[in-house]
Formats: sequence, C-alpha cells, structure tokens
Amino acid sequence: MAQTPGTERPDTGRTSTQSDFRLAVADSSVVMLGILMVGMISGCASIASIALTVFLVNARHLVYGLSYPLHRIKGFWAKLFAIHTLCDEAFALNSGPDRNDRSGARILWVNALIYVSWILSVVLGYVLGASFLSDLKGFDFVMVALFTVLAMDGYRANPDRVAALFVAISAAVALIFAPSSFLVMALGSYVVLLLVRFPVARRRGTLPHRTVYGEAAESGDTTTTADAPASTQR
Repeated sequence: MAQTPGTERPDTGRTSTQSDFRLAVADSSVVMLGILMVGMISGCASIASIALTVFLVNARHLVYGLSYPLHRIKGFWAKLFAIHTLCDEAFALNSGPDRNDRSGARILWVNALIYVSWILSVVLGYVLGASFLSDLKGFDFVMVALFTVLAMDGYRANPDRVAALFVAISAAVALIFAPSSFLVMALGSYVVLLLVRFPVARRRGTLPHRTVYGEAAESGDTTTTADAPASTQR
C-alpha cells in the first residue's frame, strides 16, 4: 500500500493501484467496520499493537451478545454471518425492547445492508481518494473530528466527570511514557482506571447508574424496566 499508485509490481505484473483496490475490498469484507485500523495500518503499526487496540475497542461486543436476539436466527451459517456483521448500528436497530418479537430474516437483512453499505463506502472512499482527494491537506483530520464529536455527545448524554478525568489522565500517561504507542497505552490505562474505580465506587454507592432504564424506574415506568438488563434494574 505504500507504493506509488500506478507503479507495476515486478512479481505480479499488476499495478499497485489494482492491488491496493483489491486489498481495500478484501479488508472491508473481512474486517467489519474496522475504522480504527485505517490509521494504524497507514501508520505502519505493528500487528501486536493493532490486535491489542482492536480488542480493547471492540470489547463492548462481549456485552452486546448478552441481549442481541441471536436466538431468533435459524441456521449455523446465518448466525455466523450475524455475529460477523454485528456492529453498533446493527445492535441499536435489532436490540430494542421488541427484539424478541423480530424475525430472523429482518435481523439478517439489517446486518446485510449495513455490511454492504460498509463495503461500498470503502470502495467509494478509495476511488475518490485515489482520484482527487489524495492531495487534499487536512483531510486526514476527519477521523479525529469524528471521534471528538462522538465523545462530546457521549459526555452530554452522560456527564460523568470521573470518566472524563480518567480520559485526560490516560491521554497524559500515554503521551508522556509511550508516545509511539499512544492509542494502546491510553486505552490500557483507561481500562485499568475503570477496574480500580468499580470496587471503590461500588463500596461508596457512587456507581453511575442514570441510564434510560434507571430514569424510567424512578418515574415508575415498569414497561421499560421489565426489559432492562439486570445490572440496571433496582
């Protein structure tokens, strides 16, 4: 991918543009929504750093599986496809309060459409990037701006000052002690701080619990809390 687009590879006879296009399609097909990997691969990060970072970031999928309506899908390969294409958008659309009433076909169609849109978006991005956006300065800041806005929206929805402080501490630790592996160090430090916080906050009774289900429970809405996870019910 680091070769100049259009140059011929002596071992294959194909140009690097052709090979890079095939690599983009293959990567997007195998790695579902691997947005984080884009910067790491282009920055020539090590395989160990990529694996650890992707695991930490996607560890939330371990929790997704607890309430995802996989039991509504019939067939081994269909379930395997649903697991492979499980992402934030698919979870949000398929794991609502009526998830146990949704058909397996609907769940698969949602996952399949998201999967196809992801591949087409990667192909479109590659074509546009190779044509006239490759020399556009500042365009690589889009991902930073995207995650900054998402972080701001997340804090606005759940203003947890302790978590925000942990983010700042993790970033500072990574910047000071491991700037070359900033993302891995920051994520690892943040996970450690959260693990330390949990027993302390649980002992003091200060765990953040104001979720949608928690607010519904306070207002006496039993229809919403009946479907809430056990950890959020009181």
